[in-house]
Amino acid sequence: DVGFLHGRATPTALVLADPRQTWPGRSDRRQPPPDTRWNPSTCEVGALVLSPLPRTGALLWRRQGLPSNSTALLPLPLPLGGALVVSDNALVWLD
Repeated sequence: DVGFLHGRATPTALVLADPRQTWPGRSDRRQPPPDTRWNPSTCEVGALVLSPLPRTGALLWRRQGLPSNSTALLPLPLPLGGALVVSDNALVWLD
């Protein structure tokens, strides 16, 4: 999912993605490293600052370890700001 943060001087895009491309019916089949437990948190959100001149973008921040069943990204208006990540059993506020 993609959204734009409210109240920023420069356009800031938020991108919700799952780099491992898993879903609740198919968990990541790779073996976890020894002495670790299975972690279903595979989604991440990245904030990209977009500059119209010279048409560049920079990664502002990145949050990994979000639930693998995250489905939506909702930018929140000011004064709260940030964004809300929606999954089947959790709401995660990012600022």
